[in-house]
Amino acid sequence: MRKIRLLSNLSVRTKVWGGFGLLLLLTVAVAAVAWRSMFTIEGEFSELVERDQPLMLASQSLARSLAQASSAMGFFLLGEEESARQPFLDALDQVAADLAALRENARQYNSALQARVEALAAQVEQFMSYRDRMLELAGNRLANMNGLQFAATHLNPISQQMLQLTGQMLSSEFEEEASMERRALLNEIHGLRYAWTNVMNGVRAYMSFRGQRSLDEIKLYSELTDTKIKELAAFENELTFEQDDALSQFIELKQQFMDNLEKMKEIEANGNWREDIGLIRGEIAPLLKEINRHLGGLVEGRRRATVAATGDVLSDLRHGLGLIGGLLLIALGVGLGVSFLASRQIVAPILRLRDVLRDMAEGEGDLTQRVPLASNDELGQASKYFNHVMAGLQEMMQQIRQAADEVLAGARSSSERVQAVLGNVSEAAERTRSTAAATEEMSAISADIAGSAETAAGEAEQAREQAQQGTAAMREMADKAGVMETEVQRLQSSVAAIEDKGRSMESMVAVINEIAEQTNLLALNAAIEAARAGEAGRGFAVVADEVRQLASKTQQSTAGIHELLESNRRTNRELVSAMGQVAEAGGSVSRSVSEAGRVIERMADSVGLMNDMVESIARAAREQSDASREIASNVELLSASESENADLMSATAGEMSGFGETANRLKTLVDRFRA
Repeated sequence: MRKIRLLSNLSVRTKVWGGFGLLLLLTVAVAAVAWRSMFTIEGEFSELVERDQPLMLASQSLARSLAQASSAMGFFLLGEEESARQPFLDALDQVAADLAALRENARQYNSALQARVEALAAQVEQFMSYRDRMLELAGNRLANMNGLQFAATHLNPISQQMLQLTGQMLSSEFEEEASMERRALLNEIHGLRYAWTNVMNGVRAYMSFRGQRSLDEIKLYSELTDTKIKELAAFENELTFEQDDALSQFIELKQQFMDNLEKMKEIEANGNWREDIGLIRGEIAPLLKEINRHLGGLVEGRRRATVAATGDVLSDLRHGLGLIGGLLLIALGVGLGVSFLASRQIVAPILRLRDVLRDMAEGEGDLTQRVPLASNDELGQASKYFNHVMAGLQEMMQQIRQAADEVLAGARSSSERVQAVLGNVSEAAERTRSTAAATEEMSAISADIAGSAETAAGEAEQAREQAQQGTAAMREMADKAGVMETEVQRLQSSVAAIEDKGRSMESMVAVINEIAEQTNLLALNAAIEAARAGEAGRGFAVVADEVRQLASKTQQSTAGIHELLESNRRTNRELVSAMGQVAEAGGSVSRSVSEAGRVIERMADSVGLMNDMVESIARAAREQSDASREIASNVELLSASESENADLMSATAGEMSGFGETANRLKTLVDRFRA
């Protein structure tokens, strides 16, 4: 109790500042602990963000650039296009830039990690060292395609020799006398040549696609070639010396060709068909796999370090949260204690003062009530001053009650006199308003007459302007009709010139047709001479036939051109006739337009005369309207003055009535208080 009395002697300011100061001290303690935890976490995250994350990002960027470089290398080698060359070089430059960034980030770590990065850099530089080799292989297709190079040096020359041997066999046959046996032998030689040609077609297909279907085709026609060789060998009595020797050489070369074909198939089976693909499979792909393994290990190591650092950060964060939670609990207890004391020492006296004021407001206005003094603080002092105010109000209310009675009596007398004056003013204002209404009606009629006259004048002026515009438009239309007639005549002259040129073209077409007929006869004679020359003139016969066909097509074309020119001539004649009709119609239109212009000019003169008369009527109507408006204005001023007087008297009567009501309310309020 002694402590509570001691608190009662303290001021409200001291109580409030003491409670809030204690809470502020606890808040500062919580903020200090939170700041310390955040500072520690900031340092750990700074190391994580500034060291570990840049290294991981540089490693991942290097992995992406290596993947892009590998992809660009594949596109460049497969497409062998110059447009894919620059993306490949740009990808290698990006790999070099990412490798330099990784080395720069690794300098912040220990020597062991730097050694790992340098080993990785050596492998990446080894990958980049294949750049010149790949560019060389892409630029030299024959050096890159081992299979094509082998075929060009070991298969194609042998095949050419074999075809030459079959050609020699055919040439030798032409020197022999014709017979049924020789004809059969000639067919077999052609069959051998056909079979071997199909073998080469299969080899070419295999070189392009390297599929089993091509190998099956090679096998099929190779067996057909063997069959044809056996069938030719059966003609040993009919074979000439050259044919027998050529057949023996053909058999040996075929065996050599098939052996070399097997070697070419082994090149494909061993994956050495393309030098660049073999290089990628044997060296570059394992190297990239090793680089990716090292990069994965580096990223995984940094990831584990990042996870460990994150664990430390979370541990520090949990410790800081524990301290903050404890301090918050202490602050909660202190806050509850401060709230209890504030309620007892500050709120309770205020509630007592409120109860006294409520009794005064809800009761009969007893000004004799007083508030008891409970303490020596500001609230106790306020209670003392409140008691002094209540005493002063009690004396003042007694004086107000006496004055209210006097005001109420004076208000009732003034209200009766004002009502009488208001009746007289209202009657005078009503008569003035009737006069003003009649004057305004006369002014409105005059204004309507003036407005109608002005509207008619405007319409007449507009009609005159439109008539003038119509006259100008008719003149312009007449000029254009004359120009159109001149242009049509000039166009007729141009069409006549075109028809003359068409006749010249027909003469040229006739000359071309005669040349084509002579060429056709010459080609026919050449074909006859070539047929007489036999085998030696076969090629010339083909040329003569082509020339004859060309001459026939030329004759067909000249016939079509002649038909087009004849159709064009008919069209020109129709166009000349139509333009003559257009020229005649243009002259007629020009004359009609000129006559219409003269009629519109006479109409414009009549409209101008009518416009002058309407303007005279409008001036007279405006003068009458101005006089009516002046009369109406004077009457309206008088009516406004009377209305204003009536309103003022009405307002005065209302104010007097309200003054009386106010006096009644004042008396009622004063009667509520007990003084």
